[in-house]
Amino acid sequence: MIGKLEEGRTVTSVAAEFGINKSVVSRAWKAFQTTATAVRKVGGGRPRASSAGDDRYIVLQAKRGRQQSASTIAQQLCTATGRQVSRFTAARRLHKRSLFARRPERCLPLKVGLRRHRLQWCREHKNWTTDQWSHVLFTDESRFSTRSDSQRVLIWRGVETRFYPSNIKERHRNGGPGVLVWGGITLNRRTELHVFDRGSVTGDRYSEEVLLPHVRLFRGAIGPDLIFMDNNARPHRTLAVEELLESEDITRMDWPAYSPDLHPMEHVSTRLVKGIQLEEQKIVTSNQFALKCLQEMDSTSS
Repeated sequence: MIGKLEEGRTVTSVAAEFGINKSVVSRAWKAFQTTATAVRKVGGGRPRASSAGDDRYIVLQAKRGRQQSASTIAQQLCTATGRQVSRFTAARRLHKRSLFARRPERCLPLKVGLRRHRLQWCREHKNWTTDQWSHVLFTDESRFSTRSDSQRVLIWRGVETRFYPSNIKERHRNGGPGVLVWGGITLNRRTELHVFDRGSVTGDRYSEEVLLPHVRLFRGAIGPDLIFMDNNARPHRTLAVEELLESEDITRMDWPAYSPDLHPMEHVSTRLVKGIQLEEQKIVTSNQFALKCLQEMDSTSS
């Protein structure tokens, strides 16, 4: 750049050639004329607390143990090299390498057969029209409990690496005491939210409390084109349920197991959970849970 200016080129033409701002070229040319060099001087101020090798070590430790805190990584650096850095310095080094503390994404443990079935189902339905989906009644049961899964454990991950296997924490759904509810939605309608009383949900109970008063009602309203979707729970696959659906001429959708991420009802459940969490401290008994679920479901459709 300096050589071209010494040849008599203008600052504008040199800046255009290198694709930089004219002020950068101008400052470099003035510095060269004054000091005979355009090399930037080493600035003053406080020296860096870590070397380039330390920075690589910090990044490596974060990737090896993604649930470690910045304080722990800083302590490991001190143990390995004797160099003390603060947790803020360790965090800044990680941020510079595009690693940030985020909650791990959760998923269900899927075997090869389940993954293959999910992929096949998605390929078969990817070209469905809005009219075809409008005939599907999506249903699901959700359990609400005070014993919720902690979301406070963070991991170090890079940008756009949310679904990398190393950034996902597996967990099984639900658990602990609470209230079990059932509901269903179509493209333009929804069922009433049904709250199960205490006790296990069997196939007979599922037929009497859900299929007859709710699903059969939708079958009559929508007509023979209704496609009924459930989530493959054991009570949904009993002989009594199969016989009832056949007698009522209700078509069932083949749904891949362990596929809550494909289920539109999950968005409804998420909204119910958010509404319940706002008053979580006030909810103690199962009856209070049930009442709050009904209130939130009513507000969802309003």
